[in-house]
Amino acid sequence: MTRSIIDKRLNQFESLIPKTSPLKEPIIVCFGISFKSKKVCKNWEIVQKNLSNTLRSIFNNTKSNFLIVVAGHEKPKIAEIENEKVKWISSPFKPPISPKGFNLDKRKKRILIGAYLRTIHFNGYYMHLDADDLIHYKFIEYLNSLPLKKAFIIRESFMINTNIKEIWVTKRFYLHCGSSSVIYFNTNELPLSFKRDKSKFSKFAFTSHRLTHSKFKKNDYQFLDQPLVLRVFGYGDNNMTIKGLININVSSLQYRSKGVTYGDWIWNHFNV
Repeated sequence: MTRSIIDKRLNQFESLIPKTSPLKEPIIVCFGISFKSKKVCKNWEIVQKNLSNTLRSIFNNTKSNFLIVVAGHEKPKIAEIENEKVKWISSPFKPPISPKGFNLDKRKKRILIGAYLRTIHFNGYYMHLDADDLIHYKFIEYLNSLPLKKAFIIRESFMINTNIKEIWVTKRFYLHCGSSSVIYFNTNELPLSFKRDKSKFSKFAFTSHRLTHSKFKKNDYQFLDQPLVLRVFGYGDNNMTIKGLININVSSLQYRSKGVTYGDWIWNHFNV
């Protein structure tokens, strides 16, 4: 695979949007980020820097009908967290003491985010976004150009390893990345508190990203095969790396794809 293939995918996507008819009333998009505790990080500075990049990739979108809610234990010392578009929520429960508790901690923070959204009477699209992944600069614009659906599942997108400087297309993206679904919630579907309940949001928070699509009727969700999200590997503090499930030098080969060496050109599309 050459760079031209990656460029072609990106350029096709970006040229597609002006040809679509946006919704008359744009739907707000909330990005919910479960930020892990400093106590379980190998390098807190890198983890904070990654969050900065994630937030900037949202800030730099072509449309501003979004909000971001970040739930964590220790508030990061980064300028982006103070942006008016960002709501920080301090977790009232204790952080995990080992990698075994990572998944539960992430899910509890998701419900905490959902409970906050209920207090502001949120109705709109919601996306769980990992604190190291990046979104395309036309993500929000594209989402609002599509007919309303209960859910969108990102089936095909990009992965990147910053340690080996490789980028590749992943055809089953939603099986490998938690930042792969956008779901429409109304206020009544949100949790009443940060404790797990029977709300639709809570059920979603505890559903594996591999199975999210199976929770909807076929006509209620749509697969998206556009380069909307960039999953980032290679910095050493990814939860999967800490657990020993993914090597820091993971490459396209592990995903049955063919990679290409990337340069600064990629940041023209995932703008940080």
